Amino acid sequence: MGMLNVEIQEKSVAFVSTDTVTLSYNFTNTPFVTATSIIKNVNVWAFDVTNTGCTIRTSAPITGNVHVHIIGNK
Repeated sequence: MGMLNVEIQEKSVAFVSTDTVTLSYNFTNTPFVTATSIIKNVNVWAFDVTNTGCTIRTSAPITGNVHVHIIGNK
């Protein structure tokens, strides 16, 4: 995989007293999605990942930002 075949997006997603946020994007193929939070004692993951969006979940309702990296092949 050469660098010319890679699509990358980086987002900061705001959570306000919730554990679920839907994220939209547009990729050629289904990408890999990683999500991290600086809030202690909370797990973060992506599910229902498609080439047009995904849902980010946390293990408990939080108020703060989650950092998301979306990386795919063209």
